[in-house]
Amino acid sequence: MVWFQDRILAKIDQNFLNEILAEWGVGKVSFFKPVSGWQNLGVFVKVKKKNLLLRFFRPRRWAKEKIYLELELANHLRKKGLPAAQVYKTKENEILAFKRIARTTVPISLMDFLPGDPKYGFSDKEIFAAASLLGRVHLALKDFSSSHKSIIWYSLPRLAVLKKELGKVERMQDLARFFKKDYDLLFDSFTKYKTELLPKTLIHGDFHFANLLFTNSHISGVFDFDQVRFAPKIWDLAIFLGNSKIQFWEHQGRDFPVKKLQKLILAGYLKEEKLTKEEIFLFPFLVRLFFWQRVAWAKKEIERGNLWTRQVFDWSLSALKEKF
Repeated sequence: MVWFQDRILAKIDQNFLNEILAEWGVGKVSFFKPVSGWQNLGVFVKVKKKNLLLRFFRPRRWAKEKIYLELELANHLRKKGLPAAQVYKTKENEILAFKRIARTTVPISLMDFLPGDPKYGFSDKEIFAAASLLGRVHLALKDFSSSHKSIIWYSLPRLAVLKKELGKVERMQDLARFFKKDYDLLFDSFTKYKTELLPKTLIHGDFHFANLLFTNSHISGVFDFDQVRFAPKIWDLAIFLGNSKIQFWEHQGRDFPVKKLQKLILAGYLKEEKLTKEEIFLFPFLVRLFFWQRVAWAKKEIERGNLWTRQVFDWSLSALKEKF
């Protein structure tokens, strides 16, 4: 089934898929299988012995411009020799097709199906390799041009907002005191080194092991560019570190020290891309900012009744108690 917002819109069968694939003129489906996706539906299709992926984007989930940006960026990285999927153009030379399904216009793309699987039991070598790939991604994005770039400006999470959310926490006074102490440290560091002047570039925005594919220990795919934005590149490293530590807890049931992650990620990244002294100095502080952001987000979700985020809350708070 093709579904959006809990509404079933169409039954997936070969006739349905062949009708869609006719927009690209690539041939007919010999095998297909729906694949999981966080926000959109993907369907693996085999056409003339070629493995492809049809992506059905949720209507109104993103503006069309943002979808175009994501797909154009994937093609740009592919041309630069990075393991991103090639996105194909329709017979009308468009990167997206639009199909009317049950009175809803659905954006659809066709791309290569990347080989490999996500890996959560990652080793030091794989962390180093992923950080090196992130450096290559940042280098490749420096000359990416798109008419949609203006819609993705991004600033770092604001300390003032976090202070409002965490500075006065009923029934959690220990957390409030802990945050107050860290707030002063972060505020002084960000003021002294002027985070607003940090070098900016297009960043992946959601770079972590769930968005990487491995064939054995080789990275065979990087994907999920819907969070791309113009921001300090060191923030991408903080996102990678924070998510990696949480995923290690979630999938391995054990800890990976922040200090060790910092060393591995910096070493891997610096193999491919440069960082200023200010960026290197601020890296651990931005990692702390990431974890405080996760604490604030999880706290809100817990209050809304989404108790599964309690683990994210606990893991993030535990990370903040480490010596960076």
